[in-house]
Formats: sequence, structure tokens, C-alpha cells
Amino acid sequence: MQERGIIIRRDIPRWMETNRVVLASAIGRPVADFLSEGSDGKGAKARIPWTRFGSHVLSPKPTSGFFVVYVWAFPGGSAYLCLLQGTHDHYDGELIRKPHKLLRSHVDWARDVLSSWLAARDDFVELRLGNLPETSLARGYELGNIASIRYRMGDVPGESALLSDARSFGEALGTLYRANISR
Repeated sequence: MQERGIIIRRDIPRWMETNRVVLASAIGRPVADFLSEGSDGKGAKARIPWTRFGSHVLSPKPTSGFFVVYVWAFPGGSAYLCLLQGTHDHYDGELIRKPHKLLRSHVDWARDVLSSWLAARDDFVELRLGNLPETSLARGYELGNIASIRYRMGDVPGESALLSDARSFGEALGTLYRANISR
């Protein structure tokens, strides 16, 4: 578990930081605005750890805005690269899922904005994080997911393919940022 935390909170964000010029350029944001961070829970380990990148300004917290995120499905041995929205809000120290109708409207809007990008790729899959309670954080991630691809344990592509996928998702994120600012 300690190794998992090091990978989630340090190694993958460091890889994102190493590639921040490429990823910030894909997003269309200044390098100084590039954000990368990971979480595998506070105290007890999270069932669904994540590592994300995006804009400090447009998505300062994982509860707000849109961002690109790797999420890990345990058990199941898969990681997903996702274009996701903040799906929860803090209320009295608790994370409370945003209303389903709001999440759905954001997903529909984003998929409409990104229709060309979505049509150009043939590797999208539904985000499936396991048999989870309807009220779980992970179920919120599934509901707020715009697009995702899956990497199976033992079949993760090389670094150049991972960077290519991250750049493609970053470009889609930039499209959402620009469309959201102008609406």
C-alpha cells in the first residue's frame, strides 16, 4: 500500500510535471497554470485512487471544473484515463455528490462540444470501477465521466503511447475550457 501511495501521489504527478510543457500546450494554457496531483485517500486508502492534470485556475480542486485523470479500479487490475468533471462538493466536512441531473447535463454538454474528438477515436470505453454502492465516490466518477480509455494490468502501453493519449485528452480538455469560458 505504501508503494501505491508513492506511485499515485509522487511518481505519476512527477511524470506529468516532466511533460508539463507538452500537456499545457495541448490544453492551451500557460505552463505556469499547469496542475498535477494525486490522491489515494486520507488515512485509510481510497478504494479508487486518482492522479489528475488540468488548470490551476479553471480546476483548482478535484471537486471543481474539468480535468484529465487516471483512476485505478481495484480489484480489476485496470487504470482508466478519463476526461472528468468535479463530481462532489465539500459540505460540513463531507464530500457530497453533485445532483445527478447536474452531472448529466455537464456530460451531455461536454460530449456535444467534443463530438468530433469523440468520433475520431475508437478506443473509448465506459468507466466501470466495480460493483459499488450508489452513494460511493467512485459511482460519482462514473456518472461524471465524459470519456475514458482503459489500460489493463500487464498491457499498459509504452511511455510514448501514454503521452500521446494524455496529450489527446489534454487537447479535448482545452476545448472544454475554451467552450466553458465563452458560454
